[in-house]
Amino acid sequence: MYARLVSPPTWTVAEKISDIVAVLSGETVVANLTADASSIIDASSLTSGWSVHDAVTSTNVVIKAPVADDPTQFKFSRLYASGETVISIQSYEFWNETTHVGSNPIGAIHSLNTSETTASVIYISGSDRHFLLNGTFNNNASGFTSLPSSFEHTRKDVWNTIPHGYLNVVVPANGLSDTVLSKGTASSFRWGRTLAVNGLGDVTGTAASGFVAVPLGNNFADGTGDGVNIYELLNDNNGYRVLDETKTGGNHPLWPFGVIAPQLGHFGGDISSLCDIYLSTRNFGNNFDELSYNGNTYVIWKLSTYRMAVRKG
Repeated sequence: MYARLVSPPTWTVAEKISDIVAVLSGETVVANLTADASSIIDASSLTSGWSVHDAVTSTNVVIKAPVADDPTQFKFSRLYASGETVISIQSYEFWNETTHVGSNPIGAIHSLNTSETTASVIYISGSDRHFLLNGTFNNNASGFTSLPSSFEHTRKDVWNTIPHGYLNVVVPANGLSDTVLSKGTASSFRWGRTLAVNGLGDVTGTAASGFVAVPLGNNFADGTGDGVNIYELLNDNNGYRVLDETKTGGNHPLWPFGVIAPQLGHFGGDISSLCDIYLSTRNFGNNFDELSYNGNTYVIWKLSTYRMAVRKG
């Protein structure tokens, strides 16, 4: 699912939260939202499978979605107001809807800055496996530098089985940003709770950290090792381009990525195959460029220099 929510003349933070939650929960009719009628929701080929878990107040809502390989295990994210214009997002391993308290927070609190009275747009990429929020305001089309998100990944570790109960969900430590996507950056992603194979047992908080990783054969490598060459291919400063079928021109590549924690003996898993979201080149093309691949349309979301490609529709 891909949505572009355009602000009406006045758009309160409660209305924005309501619209984001509705779209992530499967709403496809713009007229049922408070956003402007020019907004777009495209769920033609990919739907979003989140649902409301705990509506504490109109400005404090917890949503959930089951993981791919266990429909009885859920991931949780809380959207709440931090002032009149800021929407904060915090993900959890578990949320108690009776006490309204979460346990094992995943990563830091991320914020989506908006405006109540000036032109703003909120972009949403969502599926059963993930969500990613982006936005512009004051007609600033450069995009935000840190994006709230939650990603599910495949399970590459033999011990990481459903009966053991580990949630295969990561959140960027401080929002999806250039820092997270830079090669070899420690603590790029966080789990709420995971296993340290070196005998430490379960770890939480900052100890449950992993690197962004790129696939090499059947395995992953973080950017400090062999993965560095792949990052160089994505770095347009070296002049690399992806050619079209005529071997001319240039385009945005779609490069799969995942998470790995070598310091924990943790093989992590692949994010792209579950979430249909990819790394793309730096310093090439524009924010919201569109491209087609295998019959699907992808939209480029630009951070400061790195770019992501998210599924449209």
